[in-house]
Amino acid sequence: MATTSSRALWAATVETFVHFTLGAMEGLHSGKFSFAPFLRRPSTTQRSLVPFAAIPVLMSSEIHFSNTALDARRAPACRRVVFCLDSEVVVHWINGEWRVSEPGCTTLVSQVQNHLAMLQLQGVIMPWSLCGAFLRAIPREANVEADALANAALDLGVGSVSWFSVPSDFTDIVLHSDGASRGNPGPSACAAIISVWADGQWCRAASGSRVLEPTTNTVAELEGSALAFEMLASLLSRVFIVE
Repeated sequence: MATTSSRALWAATVETFVHFTLGAMEGLHSGKFSFAPFLRRPSTTQRSLVPFAAIPVLMSSEIHFSNTALDARRAPACRRVVFCLDSEVVVHWINGEWRVSEPGCTTLVSQVQNHLAMLQLQGVIMPWSLCGAFLRAIPREANVEADALANAALDLGVGSVSWFSVPSDFTDIVLHSDGASRGNPGPSACAAIISVWADGQWCRAASGSRVLEPTTNTVAELEGSALAFEMLASLLSRVFIVE
């Protein structure tokens, strides 16, 4: 006979499958997104094979994932968020799936993790993926704009942040970040771009870059994710002040 915990686990599994399938069918019908690959979590995290919700990238501005079941659960002011990076190492570090192998990165990884958790507990943001991860690894060719911004900051020797006017009632937030190091270690910079879903389309909310001290490419990638979070926090503070 099934126990209460096993029934709950089965119910949660079925619910997740139904939510993902309905969202997928809706997206395929509208032609607005394609499936992302399945992601297997390490056994130590006690997570099984789970599907990742389809995530938009800058080169596919018409993509939008809609899951009405998930949308109905979140608070009106809660935005769905995903960070897109082309560094699998940094993605796994911040998602808590891999141990941080570089001692100098431990503090920054923990800071980003703690700040994301705090915003989530406050009901300000929620992960885009059904498995609860905020970061997603994407192909390098899907991150060309953030890469170009980081390299431009290296060439100019200075970074900057630009903000654009967007409606305050946006629902979803996608952040792309990247880091560049010439020499590995060598002169480095990082960059981040924020796009939000508003009025039925993706809108550029901000883009920024920062010149770093000479470091490795991995650290530059991590700094890029930290910059993306800083810009996210600034965006949310601006929205809540307006609201």
